[in-house]
Amino acid sequence: MPVKLDTDIIRVIALFEKITTVHARDCLITDDFMYFLVDNDRVGLAIGRNGSNIKEMRRIFGKNIKIFGYSDLEVLDYVSGLRSRPGLESTTRSKRNRWQSQM
Repeated sequence: MPVKLDTDIIRVIALFEKITTVHARDCLITDDFMYFLVDNDRVGLAIGRNGSNIKEMRRIFGKNIKIFGYSDLEVLDYVSGLRSRPGLESTTRSKRNRWQSQM
């Protein structure tokens, strides 16, 4: 399902990217905070030296700024962690065995 961004979010992301030179994967705006999701290896660049980018965005938007790192590997770690839960692997294995026995 595609995500639809309204024009305000697009403008905020564009300004974030202009200030930080970092691509924002997503943005969430609340009454007091603005949350940005960037690639894990770009978080430091997005924050800026001594938090200069955060301070600039806080001045412009009048809100607290939070930046979070994103990594596909973390998603894979999460999913593989689910597979190690008790009962999940055995359920998957038993379904696979039933399917193979029907062939």
